[in-house]
Amino acid sequence: MEFNLKKVQSNIEPDMKAVDDWCNEIYDSQFSNYFKDIKDLYLRFQNDRHPITDEELSIILTEVPLNLFSVSENINRIRLNHEVLKLKIKETRDNIIHASPSKTQSQRKEEADIATVEQELLSMAYITVITRVENEISFTREIIMAAKKLWDSRRRSEGSMPVGPVDEDLPAYNPNSNKSYIKG
Repeated sequence: MEFNLKKVQSNIEPDMKAVDDWCNEIYDSQFSNYFKDIKDLYLRFQNDRHPITDEELSIILTEVPLNLFSVSENINRIRLNHEVLKLKIKETRDNIIHASPSKTQSQRKEEADIATVEQELLSMAYITVITRVENEISFTREIIMAAKKLWDSRRRSEGSMPVGPVDEDLPAYNPNSNKSYIKG
């Protein structure tokens, strides 16, 4: 028996696209605005010609962590919806199994599986969105830690090499004086 996976994929392509569109719609409406600038800032880290500025580092260290709180609220809402869906799937499956006229347990379970296919698909879509956001959160935390290290490094180097005027009062140079500035 020869499998034609391209044909199988083309037959379910509309369903796959619908799920992908739904996942993207949820992500775009609830999360994308929190992560859109992070990728740009990450690219700034990698740019050797124009190093990331202190202002950009400040944004990463102040605004981005605050955005993660909003992301956490939204992802918790998605997780709650997913948990409710899982309970509804279980309830639907139990009702179908108990109400089924089929004689065997395996037939009743098969009927429940068929009846809950769309709900299971929605559950997988929720899992996909949750995983995507969790990955974005992890990436964002790494960017925050990198920004903190760079910020600290720049502050240490500024302290060791002051750029401002030196406050020491040096005496005026007098070439006729026996005193010298350089002791040998």
